[in-house]
Amino acid sequence: MAAATSREFERRALPVMRLFQPDMIQAPELAGLDRAGIDLLVWSDTRTFPWVVQCKGFKEFEELGESQTKQILKSIKKFHESPYSCEEYVLVHNRTGENRQAAAANNEALNALREDGKATSAQLWDRQTLIKLAKRRLRTMLVDRMRQEAEQVLSNNEKLFRFGSAYVSDVPVSCQTLTFNPSADLRVDSVDVYRVAELILSQSKARWTMLTGPFGTGKTTTALHAARSAGYDVIYVRAEAMTERGGTEGTNVVFSRIVDALAVFDDFEDTTRTLASRLAGPTLAGVLKGRQTDFALIIDGLDENRIYGKAEGVRQLTNELAEMRCPIVLTTRKEHFDSTFSNFERLFGKISQKGRSGRDARIFCLELWSNRAVKALLKNAIKIAKAEERPYLENFLHALEIGRADDIYGGLHRHPLFLQMILEEIASGIMEHRSRAELIRNWVERKIKRDINVDRMTPVEIVDEDSFVELMMTLQERVASRMTVSESSQWSLTEHIGSDIVEREARRIFNDNAVDISSVLGCSVLSAVTPRHRGQMPIRFLLRVCQEFFIAAYLHRTDQKPTGYPDPVVELWEELVEHSVAY
Repeated sequence: MAAATSREFERRALPVMRLFQPDMIQAPELAGLDRAGIDLLVWSDTRTFPWVVQCKGFKEFEELGESQTKQILKSIKKFHESPYSCEEYVLVHNRTGENRQAAAANNEALNALREDGKATSAQLWDRQTLIKLAKRRLRTMLVDRMRQEAEQVLSNNEKLFRFGSAYVSDVPVSCQTLTFNPSADLRVDSVDVYRVAELILSQSKARWTMLTGPFGTGKTTTALHAARSAGYDVIYVRAEAMTERGGTEGTNVVFSRIVDALAVFDDFEDTTRTLASRLAGPTLAGVLKGRQTDFALIIDGLDENRIYGKAEGVRQLTNELAEMRCPIVLTTRKEHFDSTFSNFERLFGKISQKGRSGRDARIFCLELWSNRAVKALLKNAIKIAKAEERPYLENFLHALEIGRADDIYGGLHRHPLFLQMILEEIASGIMEHRSRAELIRNWVERKIKRDINVDRMTPVEIVDEDSFVELMMTLQERVASRMTVSESSQWSLTEHIGSDIVEREARRIFNDNAVDISSVLGCSVLSAVTPRHRGQMPIRFLLRVCQEFFIAAYLHRTDQKPTGYPDPVVELWEELVEHSVAY
């Protein structure tokens, strides 16, 4: 800008001024507007414009002196004597504001615009002022739009289900703390019930938090409620949308990815969007490096990003963000965390090399719900239910209180995602007309379809969604059938199975030798029991009833009777036969 003169300075100033008003345009050269001292403006069909900008680009070796002041005053006079008026008038020049005498003369002319009603506000901006105000405007826009994005995500999540707004704050969670010192001590606390939203962003010396949990346990909602309850301005971004930028690394780069992912400047035209995007990464990084920050950064769903979903990618991310002073919350599914990262220490260990030895990192794992949490959600749902829905929900509450819910659902109601599905169907009366086998099949299929609608790793490339879901259901049947042992004609279910066996079954079903266990866990109801160790880890079904269902489904598909199997398997098999649920 310092070297731009005349019309070129106008063209360079326009993208910057659009940060203040996105619909600002350049007046045609030598037309009526230009002769009225108007270079840039926000158009109005009346003669009173929202914004009028006069640009004065002086030669690089010139400072603001008597000659330049005369040109500025001449431009102000043109507008003063024109038939136009405006709300905001800005005269911007490409020199500095060091000449106080010149600035005083210019301000006197600007005051006359205000006094005579030609402008509600009239200001003189030098080059430095323009850049300073543009950066301040950029920061405000980033904060406002990111706050709106976080609120919108929370609102959208609540709208996914009929009773999605029935939030429960006190839920079971297990905690681990890693202290950054030479021995990298890891303290593991037992599972307990916490007001987890407050716990995650509590005022402590731990800045790094990894929030995990099985699919559908509410990680996103919990993280957003945590930031809201702690009073932070939230910078929320889905990891899935953080695309690679030419393979480069660094703090500014990762924040540029965040800004791109949030599409903060998509409503600007190309030149302004390019300028804003280039400045936004360093601006956002500068805000979060400050000693006093009211921000919390949430990067949601690491398992949905092909870069940061890998162990090395997360280590890269934590190093890129190591100098940030704000709380940072990373979320990922427990099955992804356990299958991808050997342990918490290795994941965050390198941060201690950045000179921040006094900081801890924590991992919170959301667990399946207790009856207490289920009752709390159900009571909240009853409060917001319609009159015709309440009797159905109250009947379920009664079943829960007398201990019959486990007989009906086999523990499915302890899973927050399945619980929301259950409440929807109970409230609509559908439960009276559908078997439990039908419901489980429907819920698992819906779960798989939700999984594959993001850019996470899948066992194979998906060409047809329905065919893929059918293959995943078949795989889970095969895995369930391998998790049984026979003794004296009686079959019992084993607690877990080796990941190598699951991989072999998956490669056989998908006819692909490259299938990896992590991709299977990401779109099924299978979960790792413990993190990977020496390439292996035990695998189980997330819920016992899912394992029982898939054994029954396998027997049904292969025309076998459930002779000698546990009663829950027999009951589900009978429902599959009775209702002719096809696979």
